[in-house]
Amino acid sequence: MTRLAIADQGIPMTSPESTSDGKWSTGRVRLAWFLLSLYAVLLLGDIAYAIRADRGIVALESTWTFDADGVRADCLARTTGEGETALLLVHGFNDSPRTWDRMTPELVARGYLCRAMRLPGFAERHAQYGRPTTDEWLAEIRREIDRLREAGHRVVLVGHSLGGALSLRTALDVGDRLEGVVLVAPAIDVSETRSPLLPIRVWQRIAESILVFVPATASPFGVETKDPDDEPYPYRTPFTPRRVIAQTIGLIDRNAADSDKLDVPLMVAVVPDDVVVDPVATERWYERVEAPRKVRFEANRSAHPLPRDLDAPDLCRAIDEFVRSLE
Repeated sequence: MTRLAIADQGIPMTSPESTSDGKWSTGRVRLAWFLLSLYAVLLLGDIAYAIRADRGIVALESTWTFDADGVRADCLARTTGEGETALLLVHGFNDSPRTWDRMTPELVARGYLCRAMRLPGFAERHAQYGRPTTDEWLAEIRREIDRLREAGHRVVLVGHSLGGALSLRTALDVGDRLEGVVLVAPAIDVSETRSPLLPIRVWQRIAESILVFVPATASPFGVETKDPDDEPYPYRTPFTPRRVIAQTIGLIDRNAADSDKLDVPLMVAVVPDDVVVDPVATERWYERVEAPRKVRFEANRSAHPLPRDLDAPDLCRAIDEFVRSLE
């Protein structure tokens, strides 16, 4: 039968399979173009945000003064007071030793040596801030403990926020070097209060997948106290290296795996309406953890930066009572 005869009889020149394949090929091309366009938009947004963040970091760092080691001159580690018992104070996320300024005078007056340490990378240029690892932070805490012990001091470890998570890890790993541990609004888990759409960990995974050029992100939320007389606090940064976020979440998950038993006395200070760390997770952990002694302090008048807030004087008294109960 000739091609003309086939056409006259209404027989299609192409098979249904060929038509279907053509439509499928067209659909795949359109999908590929859509995905490429979406990636291009995300990449451009990534570049734009990276430029904006870099400008913000440069502007912020231009207001700081650094010492010869590249550390902010007004955020150095400091030791104050004298006493047989040393309180090793570990600051939190994006912060510095200055977070303890409100508490140290009263603790010194109560007879303690206060050592406000600085975690590696913190209070340095942002390019350096994101380099140290969790293990390097922990190693520096252990070195500080050993120096204090070699000087003849009994050591109680006091950590706030991320510093609380690091202090918990230290107590789990080298509890025999400590008289006790005090966790102040500790990062047992992160709060989802400011992340209603997706969990924090999901946002973190998304950021790791789509952010190529952005080394640090700026939080749109402040970390203010509830104290109406509190003055501006310039000793922390709003810019967080992505690696620091990942290290922090990794530490929280690491602690969750084996932190149900401590061999050292424990005090936990909880902020009920904390929007940075999860107070409910902290309460649940406190209820189940086994320790030779447990003390709970509730800070109802304060926000997450408890060491700088209204309950700081009461917290000092509670720490003093806790430490004296260990003698």
